[in-house]
Amino acid sequence: MEEVKLIKLRQAEANEVDINGSYKVTLAEPILLEEGDQVTVKSVILDTATESVVTLDNDVNVVMGVAKYLRYYNASQYALTATPLPYFTPDLKIQTICTRLEIGANGYNLGFIVVNPSYTRQIGPFETTWEYTELGTGKKRTHPILVGPFKARDHLSKNILITVGWLVEGKNFRCTDTPATLRRHGIEPFISEQDVVNKSQIELTGNGGWVWLNNGSPIPSGSDVLNVHEELCEFTIPKGSYEPAEIAQIVNDNMVKIDSLGVVGDDYARNVYPLNNPFLSTFAQQSHKIGLLGADMFFCPESTASQQSPASLLKITTVPTTLGTDVFVGGNQVSMNYDLNLKKLNFDSLHMPIYIGPGTPFQPGITFPSDPLPKEIQVSQGGNFFTRLEPADFWLTLGFQGVTVRPTNSTDFITLTDTSTVFPLIINLELGKNIIGALPTVDVLVPKTATYLTPTLEGTINSFTTPILASRQFDVTENDEGYYLLEVGIKLPQKMIGGYLKTDDRTGSNKVQSIITKYFTSGNFLQESGAGSIVYTHIGDSELLSDFDVRVLHPDFSVPNNNELGDKNSVFLEIVKAFKPPDLSQMKLK
Repeated sequence: MEEVKLIKLRQAEANEVDINGSYKVTLAEPILLEEGDQVTVKSVILDTATESVVTLDNDVNVVMGVAKYLRYYNASQYALTATPLPYFTPDLKIQTICTRLEIGANGYNLGFIVVNPSYTRQIGPFETTWEYTELGTGKKRTHPILVGPFKARDHLSKNILITVGWLVEGKNFRCTDTPATLRRHGIEPFISEQDVVNKSQIELTGNGGWVWLNNGSPIPSGSDVLNVHEELCEFTIPKGSYEPAEIAQIVNDNMVKIDSLGVVGDDYARNVYPLNNPFLSTFAQQSHKIGLLGADMFFCPESTASQQSPASLLKITTVPTTLGTDVFVGGNQVSMNYDLNLKKLNFDSLHMPIYIGPGTPFQPGITFPSDPLPKEIQVSQGGNFFTRLEPADFWLTLGFQGVTVRPTNSTDFITLTDTSTVFPLIINLELGKNIIGALPTVDVLVPKTATYLTPTLEGTINSFTTPILASRQFDVTENDEGYYLLEVGIKLPQKMIGGYLKTDDRTGSNKVQSIITKYFTSGNFLQESGAGSIVYTHIGDSELLSDFDVRVLHPDFSVPNNNELGDKNSVFLEIVKAFKPPDLSQMKLK
């Protein structure tokens, strides 16, 4: 009679988990594999339900860093500066609220990061997370740096150089991603730093790391630095499984709380304002909060370094003292939703619309400025962009990467009209990537009147927006050829041989134990009952089996990400012990 032994390799009982579907299990009781024994995959159960839900194993403390900008700054109307400005306003530039603080003796210029590819494959795009100390405030910050997309084979003899351009406090800049995470994306860990004078001196053939400019010397003290003024939207999502629409509703509920940052009211003498929210504020309230930091309030325009000038940086020195004369800044319409057609989460509102006619009440729309301003479509009055989204893994699970804005500092300071010197910010905002406004379609040129033949440059109603779309598409697998491969890392002399492909030498494997067909309904568990299993019959000396390395792979041997597989995965191996006939030589005849 045959003896059958079943080996359970369950991710929940693993000694080590690299990523969902890739884990190591040590058996509580080793099994002896003898000559004639057969090993086969009895059943595989994969947690593919995560393709349609977001599963949180623990409570998630969400942090959204929010900045505010205004597009129609008009100093003469608002009387917010002590002296007249030397240029016409409004100039239609996006003006971001910033703080100005003095630089101490411990400021450094972080120029670049150096990326070392680990093997020949496509790299990224993916976000690496970095920790640093903000110059001026001394606060610990984290911010993602997008790596890729790159073709690694184009960088086999020279590493990849990514421009950073940050002014930071102290030399404590570091990547917070684990080495395993970085290698999984095709790059080596960042383990070294370089001090150089300029870009041409950077060593591009060694290990990945980061580069301090000015030969690693501090930047001159006594100058000032501008930082984007950030306020936080913080809340906790309890652990559990959520539909994407549920996540959108939870985020919405917390974004729109009027008193999320404290008390509200109408008492300017006591610095109490009509709302206290990170997305929308008033000039007086922002001036008060920035003053508590010991900083000056500035408006910094969206521009390149070559366009910065003393006149373009607006120091706010006079602010309203009553609700009737105050001015809103930021976004009054903020929203995340789940698009059922695209199957993606998105921020569809993160701005203050321009309110236009006809009649009253005014409707959100777009407008063309009147003379002497340029006749350019204006898609918002103001709005917000994100300076950070934490924890990074949570937002990457939702599909939001490359959304946050981390302005860089110009390497050359400029002298302002008050004779102070400052390193200006270079802020690049892009509609549909990190900011939102009305959708500037060709329809905005058509007047909504009895006749449609005469073009107009008057305000036009347009309720559509240009959203920030997440990259993740729920219920859809990115790499889908209809099957998975199962590798079990035990020393069995078998091999799967693939075709010859110049761009990838990994077309075969000696560890594949099963082919898992994906005939299943999305949003459920995937079960394979061994139909694609490779049967192995042991010949030779006996072996003791105790450690098993399980890996579920795509057909191209890439590893599925955590959006594709959950953590409730199990593999069952079956060992059929060979029947051993009795040894007649040892039997005694009566």
